[in-house]
Amino acid sequence: MPFEKGGPKGVHGEVDFYTSHEGLMLDYEEALTRTFALPPALQQHQISNAPLIPGLQGEQISSLDGGSSRLQNSSATADQARTKQGFTGFYNTSAHFLWIGDRTRQLDGAHIEYFRGIRNPIGAKVGPSMRADELLKLVEILNPDREPGRLTLITRYGAGKIEEHLPGHIAAVQQSGVPVIWVCDPMHGNTLTSASGLKTRNFSTIVSEVTSCLRIHSECNSKLNGVSLEFTGELSDDGFSVTECLGGSMELSEEELELRYQSFCDPRLNFEQSLDLAFLLSNHFKKERRGHSKADRHANLEAAFSSRR
Repeated sequence: MPFEKGGPKGVHGEVDFYTSHEGLMLDYEEALTRTFALPPALQQHQISNAPLIPGLQGEQISSLDGGSSRLQNSSATADQARTKQGFTGFYNTSAHFLWIGDRTRQLDGAHIEYFRGIRNPIGAKVGPSMRADELLKLVEILNPDREPGRLTLITRYGAGKIEEHLPGHIAAVQQSGVPVIWVCDPMHGNTLTSASGLKTRNFSTIVSEVTSCLRIHSECNSKLNGVSLEFTGELSDDGFSVTECLGGSMELSEEELELRYQSFCDPRLNFEQSLDLAFLLSNHFKKERRGHSKADRHANLEAAFSSRR
């Protein structure tokens, strides 16, 4: 008997379990979009004359019909968006959190149109091809009500390009006044092909982008709020980690990649490499909480990472 009907809690009832993915296939995402009543706190926010659905003003509202989404004009917008329980909003039920990829974030594209109409917390990838003025418009479109926690910006430049692009992007967002959550993706901008033809990443460039990101945010009076990693704790039958990314504390070489390369898509940090990164970041933020100076924290982090490259 399920827990909801009086049965015992299962393993998933013991933890808060969240899922996320890139909202790439709009037909799939639209088919799993539903209308639900807004949480009480958001209903109070809507009563204060804020737009009913983020990004939609006046008589425009994204409505669902037969599993597909279309934008329509209606003089009955307010009536359609209220139920006996209060205000409602569109929620994507395929995941808790969805993001827009760096290749589908065109301001006049279908992905932006869809994402601005759902109430889920959402993200957008920001790469080196993003202009500062474009980013300014993007955050205004996706979070016009300036709702804290609504929008996450996931930066993915590559270790060699972050210095050139991140400061300008931070300045553009600060100029807009739109609150965002900053997350560093040090994986997707640092992919390379090994001599044997395998897609891989080097642990040293991954940690280089993370440390640069932390330092630049600090210098720009901003704050890095999280890191997005691709990793696995998967072990082979004989108890060894996958061999997909170079370097780390195990000093994985190109010649060893083929030993246990198991990914069908992107190369992942293995068990040891992901723990290397997690513990070093944990120590960095622990020192921050204890009041160590910025210069000391960044110097210690750089030194710790360098010893593992």
